[in-house]
Amino acid sequence: MRALFAGRWQRVLAGILLLALFALPLAACGGRREGSSSTPSTQGTQGTAASEQKPLVVATIYPLYDLARQIGGEYVEVYELVPPGQVPHGFEPTPKDLQKVADARLFVYNGAGMEAAWIRRALDNVDPQKTKVVEAAQGIELIRRATGKQEEGSGQAGAQGQADPHFWTPRNMIEVAKRFTEALAAIDPAHKAEYEKRRDAYIASLEALDRDFRNLVNEAKYKEFYVSRPPFSYLAKEYGLKQISIAGLLGTEGAPTAQQIQKVVEQIKASGVPAIGSIYGTKDDVAETVAREAGVEVVPLYALGTVTKEQFDKGVTYQDLFRQNMEGFAKLLGAKTK
Repeated sequence: MRALFAGRWQRVLAGILLLALFALPLAACGGRREGSSSTPSTQGTQGTAASEQKPLVVATIYPLYDLARQIGGEYVEVYELVPPGQVPHGFEPTPKDLQKVADARLFVYNGAGMEAAWIRRALDNVDPQKTKVVEAAQGIELIRRATGKQEEGSGQAGAQGQADPHFWTPRNMIEVAKRFTEALAAIDPAHKAEYEKRRDAYIASLEALDRDFRNLVNEAKYKEFYVSRPPFSYLAKEYGLKQISIAGLLGTEGAPTAQQIQKVVEQIKASGVPAIGSIYGTKDDVAETVAREAGVEVVPLYALGTVTKEQFDKGVTYQDLFRQNMEGFAKLLGAKTK
């Protein structure tokens, strides 16, 4: 009986050991995955325990996050501070977000007012002995937002007012990429050659965008475009276009009158443009009314400062969004698409 009892225990112990052996490889495959949640504390690239050794790069907004992941590639962990679907102006960083900034080896932000409401709190968490900071707007010739109604409606930059932070044209992003890569190579010199190779590929793709958009403008029937709100001042200036803000024409004080709307409708009809632009993610009933009364199409455009959660999860790039905008601008400007 004692031998039988001992035999049973031996079989039980053998079974436990066998289960433990199967469990070990499963545990080894487990890991932390960032970027699967829409909360700010889980934005970023996929990571495992090994990725903790990679330099952490924190970017405030999507164009900079996308630039960082394209240039940094597999050698860095990238974290986007403003989560998909949120606008930077209304964002409030959580304690976890601020801790990410404190832990970062490289912190990159817009710097032209896009994060004005909260950027000081983020920068206060930066230890200059540990973290390099790249202000993307540095070296960019900033456009000052017009303060007068007439100037704003004309789409021209005024001499006074705050800087327009929507400076991400392909040419400006090339300059940001150069300075970002220099800073990244400084914190991780072991991968400098890889970063520079990725930077060159990134720049080549932006040069292609610049060339294609310039060709589109050259072949366009119109050199002015109407848009519900004006996030394309840099694009207009760089490519010799005139951006006309419908919101600017109508004024910013209170709801527009029927007479004001009719005046804008008549201006659009007289211009002959076939469409007006609206911004993805915004609802503008006035612009819809103006378009309907003027008999023109409404074409959605990306402001390029943020993306949806679905786009984030799919890995949509700045280049993807700019290409889609090119199709929209072809309609606004009366240009042929290839």
